[in-house]
Amino acid sequence: MLDSDVAAYRRLQARLGTSRVVVTPSTYGTDNRATLDSVAQFDSSARAVVVDLDITDAELRVMAAQGAVGIRVNFGTPQSWGATTAERLEAMACKVRPLGRHVQIYATGEQIVGLEPVLRRLPTPLVIDLLARLPPV
Repeated sequence: MLDSDVAAYRRLQARLGTSRVVVTPSTYGTDNRATLDSVAQFDSSARAVVVDLDITDAELRVMAAQGAVGIRVNFGTPQSWGATTAERLEAMACKVRPLGRHVQIYATGEQIVGLEPVLRRLPTPLVIDLLARLPPV
C-alpha cells in the first residue's frame, strides 16, 4: 500500500483547486483511522465520510465529533456482494439520522434502480457516489 501524508495531499489539492475533501481509498477497507487522522490535521473545514456497516452507536458518535458527516454504504465492489443488503442500508440510515448525518451509496445505476423503494424511504439525505458509475456519453 502506498502511503502519503497530509502535506503532500494538501499540495495536490492546491493544484486541483479543492480544499475540503478527504477520501479513503478502498485498500483501507473499513479502517477509518487514516481518514479521521487526516481530517484532524486540516483546519475545521475538512469532513469525512466513514465506511463500516458494523459500527456501534458509540463509535459513530465519536467519529461524528471527529468530523465524520456521513457513512458510505458499498454495493458496487466484489467484497460487498452478499454482505451489503437493503436491510443493512436502512439500518445504517436509522443509526446516522439522530446525528444529522447522511448516507452515501456506492452502487451501479442498475442497483440504484432496484433499490429505489428503499432509497425513497431513507430517513436521511442521500448522496449517490461516483455518479452511479454511469458510463461517459
